[in-house]
Amino acid sequence: MLSEDATASLQLAQEDPLLQIEEAEAAQQATVSDDNDASCEEVVLVELRSRFNAAVDKSLLAEVLSTPPFHADRKEVTGVWKGIASRFNQSVSASFSVRACRDRKSLLLRKYAVRKKRNIAASGTSEVHTDDDDMM
Repeated sequence: MLSEDATASLQLAQEDPLLQIEEAEAAQQATVSDDNDASCEEVVLVELRSRFNAAVDKSLLAEVLSTPPFHADRKEVTGVWKGIASRFNQSVSASFSVRACRDRKSLLLRKYAVRKKRNIAASGTSEVHTDDDDMM
């Protein structure tokens, strides 16, 4: 070890001592067997994501209509949505989070409002009616 005011010099073709130490440690780690449980990291299994589609949207809207979260007290809304999400996931055999269900419901309602406004603004044309409109 060198002191603060000491200097060191390398001769030509001499390798850096720090690199030699790092290479030795890397070689030692490479020789350690992979069977050692202490050196293995546990891998967390990632849950497969599900995607919304028209059929799943209808099931979500039906579940929301059967248990309206809008009539619950403010403190009970989260519990109501947890119940909706669990029943919905069982019915469609998927794994949507509570947040995903709430956000998708909000998106569907916004799309419905835009479509409804566009149909009203289009004077003289008949309203385009979809199956989702019956649920809304």
